[in-house]
Amino acid sequence: MVEINGKTELYGLIGSPVEHSLSPFIHNFFAKHTGKNIAYTAFSVEQNDLKYAIKGAYCLGIKGLNITMPYKQDIIPLLNETDEAAKRLSSVNTIKYVNNGYMGYNTDIYGFAKTLEKHGIDIYGERVVILGAGGSAASAAFASAELGASEIIIINKTSVNANKLAVRIKKHYNISVRCENFEEFFKIMHNKEALILVQTTPVGFSELKEKSPVMDMRIFEYVKYAIDFIYSPYETVFLKMAKNAGCVSINGIDILIFQAAAAYEIWTGEKISCKCTEYLSMKIKTCIQN
Repeated sequence: MVEINGKTELYGLIGSPVEHSLSPFIHNFFAKHTGKNIAYTAFSVEQNDLKYAIKGAYCLGIKGLNITMPYKQDIIPLLNETDEAAKRLSSVNTIKYVNNGYMGYNTDIYGFAKTLEKHGIDIYGERVVILGAGGSAASAAFASAELGASEIIIINKTSVNANKLAVRIKKHYNISVRCENFEEFFKIMHNKEALILVQTTPVGFSELKEKSPVMDMRIFEYVKYAIDFIYSPYETVFLKMAKNAGCVSINGIDILIFQAAAAYEIWTGEKISCKCTEYLSMKIKTCIQN
């Protein structure tokens, strides 16, 4: 971060909670890397205050904001417009200051797709299994459909949310999408191998850090790659199980960094180099492990 002065442009994160977020560290590093006079911080906003926070941010000239849980859907009616990816997902994680309001974007799809690319994972014609049906699951599902997956299987506790996500995917892509509950999970995996198993639920994070949404090690016999959107702890119970079963296990750090890099480019027009994202990935990994 450069020295703050009267010309410093302010950016930030809105959500609840935000105290754990690495976004300030990442974006202030981007600012230093690109030589931009930018400062980025985090704002904890209560549910009933979201519309006032957005109006206040615009009046103060805050140039851009990341939006995290639980406001990725709630933010949409408060925006001037949204891009195509945000419309398809019904989810916004990045907003940019424009005339008469903020423009909404979704960079989560890019974050997941870029992570697959980094690790050399080609899902064209392959089956993808996703645990969960929330915003992260949607970004993984839409990215998978865009990259030519042959089938997406959504595993979720409640069928309502899974079915809603399936309908949204099939509205935009000619792809097989199935929804199942966790009880049917092993039966499905026993009969059908999948290239990747994507974990998008909160299980493995915070007070659930000693748990995994998958407790049967045999599941991983039918999977080559296991990806967890959680980035802290670095190796969740889910990823430990996958690794012990011989799967390639991938933590959520790269997804976080790549979606942030896409947001930074939307705001500033500056592309973040591979060297920069790789350095950040190693730096964050070291911090989390220590």
